[in-house]
Amino acid sequence: MKRLNGWQRIGVILSVAWIIGGGLWLLHLGTEDAIAPRVSYMHMCSELYQHSDPADEHRYERNEKCMHKANAIPFLHTDEENIIAAAVGTVVLLGLAWLLVYALVWIARWIRTGFKQNASQS
Repeated sequence: MKRLNGWQRIGVILSVAWIIGGGLWLLHLGTEDAIAPRVSYMHMCSELYQHSDPADEHRYERNEKCMHKANAIPFLHTDEENIIAAAVGTVVLLGLAWLLVYALVWIARWIRTGFKQNASQS
């Protein structure tokens, strides 16, 4: 069995870091996206409450109704869907990163070989 060279070992460490950190980051982005309509509506309710006349005796009740409507807004997708999307996104981006790195290494070696052939012909 061939052992990994130093650069490949660095790649493995970075891959593990990406699986953990990138997966959590993508999960966070998906969750923010899922709750965005509800959060926006709640923000609007609080803005209306803060800018309404403090002497208005129905101010609190209107805010409660507004917040109740906000809580009735469904999330755009479920936690399970967020987890699946984050896992797929993490693996796909990791695979693309490995392909990009190997393509760059291949191109660099190809260019270096071209310089070596030109030097030996001179």
